[in-house]
Amino acid sequence: MKQTFTLLCLGTLLSCCAVPDGSEHHVQRLMGMWESGNLHGLEEFTTEDVIYDDVANGAQFVGRDGVSRYISHIHAWAGQVEITVTKVHSGADFAVAEWVLRGVQDRPIPGRLPVATDQPFQMNGATIVELRDGKIASERLCIGRPPTRDD
Repeated sequence: MKQTFTLLCLGTLLSCCAVPDGSEHHVQRLMGMWESGNLHGLEEFTTEDVIYDDVANGAQFVGRDGVSRYISHIHAWAGQVEITVTKVHSGADFAVAEWVLRGVQDRPIPGRLPVATDQPFQMNGATIVELRDGKIASERLCIGRPPTRDD
């Protein structure tokens, strides 16, 4: 009887506090790297030939080095970077993270804006990842339009 009760309690605890599946865990780690700029461990959950597509800007980055450069670029021009993941949809070999990115453009943006505005910004978007052999093999960044005064 005591064992049955213990197993029942353990089963209830595990079902109410579910651990994210591999794809959800990977996309959450990736978004954490975007926020912090700390890319330590990227090789643990991405394939060597990972492809990163920046859909809005028509750019593609190949391999872990390319992805690392792209993730790092935001920290070259923005301070106080915060990413709030608002929702994650996941399956066995994919995940989609909806997010809000906030920060302050406190340094020039190379090739776009030659001065620091010290103005806060916000972007809404989604990151779509596909897994191969349990690791992120492709990633797509989709950015929504910035909010306007009418929103």
